[in-house]
Parts: sequence; structure tokens; C-alpha cells
Amino acid sequence: MATEEEQPYWTAGAPSEISAPLPGLTRCEVAIIGGGIVGLTVAERLKRAGRHVVLVENGRVGAQVTGRSTAKVTALHGLVYDDLIRKHGFDSAKAYADANLDAIKYVEERTREFSLDCDLTPAAAYTISEQGAQHEAIDREVEAAQRLGLPVERVTEASSPVGFDSGVMLPDQFQFQPYRYAFGLARAVHSDNAVIHEGTRAYSIRAGQPNEVVTDHGMINADHVVIATNLPFMDRGLFFTKVSPRQHVVLAARLPEETALEGMFLNVDEPRYSFRRHQSPEGPVLILTGAGSRPGHHSASQRLSDLKRLAAERFGTTDVLGWWFNEDYDSADRLPYVGPLTPVTPEILVATGFSAWGLTNGTASAQMLASHILGDADVTKTPFSSSRWNLRTAGRKLLDINLHVGREFVTDRGKALGSRDAKTLVAGEGGICRRHGRSVAAYRDDEGALHLLSPRCTHLNCYVSWNSEARTWECPCHGSVFAHDGRMIHGPAVRDMKRLD
Repeated sequence: MATEEEQPYWTAGAPSEISAPLPGLTRCEVAIIGGGIVGLTVAERLKRAGRHVVLVENGRVGAQVTGRSTAKVTALHGLVYDDLIRKHGFDSAKAYADANLDAIKYVEERTREFSLDCDLTPAAAYTISEQGAQHEAIDREVEAAQRLGLPVERVTEASSPVGFDSGVMLPDQFQFQPYRYAFGLARAVHSDNAVIHEGTRAYSIRAGQPNEVVTDHGMINADHVVIATNLPFMDRGLFFTKVSPRQHVVLAARLPEETALEGMFLNVDEPRYSFRRHQSPEGPVLILTGAGSRPGHHSASQRLSDLKRLAAERFGTTDVLGWWFNEDYDSADRLPYVGPLTPVTPEILVATGFSAWGLTNGTASAQMLASHILGDADVTKTPFSSSRWNLRTAGRKLLDINLHVGREFVTDRGKALGSRDAKTLVAGEGGICRRHGRSVAAYRDDEGALHLLSPRCTHLNCYVSWNSEARTWECPCHGSVFAHDGRMIHGPAVRDMKRLD
């Protein structure tokens, strides 16, 4: 049972919505679904080119995945480049590096151009092996990154309370306040020919000339549609079979003034964790995240407790300012999927599979989509093509992803047969229970009222799991998240959980 409420540090006290829901039937050149960093970047690029854009967001722009990140704007993505060269070849790895470097430049330029109040600060990025378990992998990564033109250095020390055996450092990267960046970019985009509508949920897309986007506030007719929703909610692209959800718990805590911490760090020894310093007006703040996990697979309470203990032991802080859960999707072959939803729907475009580096991979993917729509480049001819399967390099991973889903579908139903009666839940507690002989997703609120929902995720009917800390329902198959009352927070599901009498 939660002892304190989930509160993302970046969105605490954030501005209210900047726009009203979709007013009804609308016609535009490009419809964008999703108001995170991908959707907003595509909208900004297209507005600059004079295209008529309508962007719809289910909640508030920038407040979901983008506004819950650790806010590292860097092209150093753990141990990725040696792996990319071996799996995809030098040219594809070079394209990945260059795309992320261009993304960093874009963020810097837009921050300056629009005077965005997002605390964009230069910082070096470090990938470290604390105990030396990844010593050889670090050496290979340094060599690979240098071959690709990245000015990395091999290091054995840095300004950090965490010592390490070996590491790779990439200078001249950035960190920032991600929600303020997204919110500021949205304010710069929102105008007569690039309109943003918050509080608008897209349900489906009917391909045609024009394409029809069906929402809960009307329909959008558009020549092109961009699905920028973390994982595409249109299943006919089969992206749910090519990526796997990864959830992190993130913590913000007051950092002692005397703590020497400069740079953004990722420890790649197991268990992994990431940390950096954010300078707030009230003093330095530690941004710390632990190892990723599939939603619903490990105790949320234990993971949060472990992270608080790590903050206390390694950084000397127990003054927690906020904590939250966030999700991203890992690509089967470590490259994002960017391009058409299917080969027969070339005007419906997607971007997904950022492998927990969505601020740069997402910005880079958005740049590709915008260039594709404008006719400046063909994203289907790049290593990031959304239609690729790469069975040679990713066949085992693809098999694991889908075998896992099959196991979840069967075993969760078996576990539900032996679950407790819903009436035994205490205030603030939830879980898959039995009620009148049937399986239910049950939650008893703080006032004692019992809420009963269907336990099936509205995406593909997997049984959901209860996150006792965030008080949310999570799908362990494909990562959909619902509020305690069944309201859809983010997909691939688009429908709320079914309420039961």
C-alpha cells in the first residue's frame, strides 16, 4: 500500500493546459497524435515549412513520457555503438550517431530561438562500470564511438560520489527540464496553421484520401497522419510484436550542497542505475533511476524502496522531493522504427522503439518523419525503416518478446484462479481478486468504496497487474497503463477498462 503519492518532479506546479479539446470535424494537411517530444518536434518542423498541422494529445502536452524522463540530452546511450556496428554494420551505426547528434543540435537551437525556460545546461555524459565487470565492453565502446566520429574519451575518474573502474565520457552534451522544454515548444508551435488540442483521445484511423482520425471529440481529415504515442495504438503495424515495454522508477531528492557531482552518469554494472544533478532555485537535486523492468513483473514497493536506499547510501540524501514511474519501449535490434505504419498505408507514419533514450532518439525520429512528409528524404531507405524485421540480428529477441506475451496471457489467468476475495482489500489496496466467482481488478479507495473492473487490458485482453505505489493498473504484455478507476493513461490501449457492477 502506498505511503506517499507518486509525483513527477518535473511537472509539479506545472502550467495548466494550453489549449481546448478538438472542436469537431477538422481538415488539415498533417494530423499528429501525441504531444510528447516526437509529436511536438514534427509539428514545429512542419509549421516552419508552412504546412497546416493539427496535433491532438490525450492529456497535457509533454506531461507523460517526455515529462517523466531523466532529461539527458546525449548521444552516449550506454553500450550501444559497438553492438550496432556488429549487428548492422558501420554505416547504420554512423547514421544512428549522426541522427542523435543532429537531435542535440536541434534541441539547443530551438531552446535559443524560442527562449525556452527549460534550464538547458551543458554537461558531459558518462557510461561507467563501477566494479569493472564491463571493463572490456567499455574499451570496445570507446573504440567503436571514436571510429564513428564521436569525441569520446576513456576515463577512470570524474566529479562524482560514485567511483568507478572504467568509463567512457562524451563531452558537450546537455541536460534540461523536459516538461518545460515540451511546454515551451508547444507554446511556440500553437498558432493559426499549427493547432494543438489537449484532452483529445484518438481511437482509430481509417486510411484513405484523406485519412480519417477518429477521436472522442470529432474527426480529423488529413493527407498525412503521424502516430507519436510511444507505441503505435494501430495494431496492424504489428509494432507490439517488435518492441518490449520497459518501466523505470525515478526519484528526485535534495542533494547535499557539498556533494561533488558534475555530469550525467549511467552505471552499466548490474543492477544498473542512472544519476545526475539538477540545479533548482532551492538548491541541487539528485535525479536517480534504477534498473528497468517489465511492467507488473517486480514489486513496485521494493523497487522504490531500493532506490531510496541507494540515494541514502551513495548520495547521502533521504529528502525525497518526488518519485514516479515511466515507460519506454526497447527495439528488438536497438534501432528505432521510423516510417509508414504498413507498406500499404504510406501516409500514416510512426516512430517507436527508442530504448529509453527518447529525448534524442525521439527528436531524431521526428526530424526524419518531417523530412519524409516534406519530400526532402525517404525514411524507408534508411536503417530505421519501420518495415524491417532483421531476423538475422534480432530473431531471438523477437521470439523472446512474443513468447513472453504468450506466457503472460496464460499464466496470469491461472494465478487469478487462486486470488483472494475482493472484499478483503483494505483502503488504498488493489489487485486481481475474486468476486462472486469471477476474476476482477479490484481497488478500495481511501474512503472505503470498492471499485471493480474487468481485469483484461483493452488492448489485447492480457490481465493487468496492480502497481501498489503509483496506484495504477499496468499491462505486463504491452505496457498500457490505466488509473485506479480504469481510465486509460497511455497505450497502446485506447479504451478505458470496463467497469463492473
